[in-house]
Amino acid sequence: MVVMQKVYANIAEKLDKLSGQISSLLTLFEGAAKAFAQNPNLQVAGKDKEFIEKIDKLLAQDRVIAKTLELLEERTREHAGALSPAEQPQQPGAQAQAGFQASAGQNKPLPRY
Repeated sequence: MVVMQKVYANIAEKLDKLSGQISSLLTLFEGAAKAFAQNPNLQVAGKDKEFIEKIDKLLAQDRVIAKTLELLEERTREHAGALSPAEQPQQPGAQAQAGFQASAGQNKPLPRY
């Protein structure tokens, strides 16, 4: 149980760091977008307009990713706190082997696309 708590704490710490880095990146993109909008000397050509639209889409995607990472970190912290000794996962090798043995008797044809 202590090992799992250390793993969850390590994951939460790394997710925290990643979330901070993504937030910094978002701030950088927002600053660049404001600079583009406020500087009338910059003439926006067709290619530049496409580029700005793509950056805006990336910014929106980054926001979604950052929010998802925050929720994942939240869930990880909740799970780490609620993990009881009875819920402790089995050895990875034993669990994978049991899953393989259970699926070995089920020969299903592959779907056709």
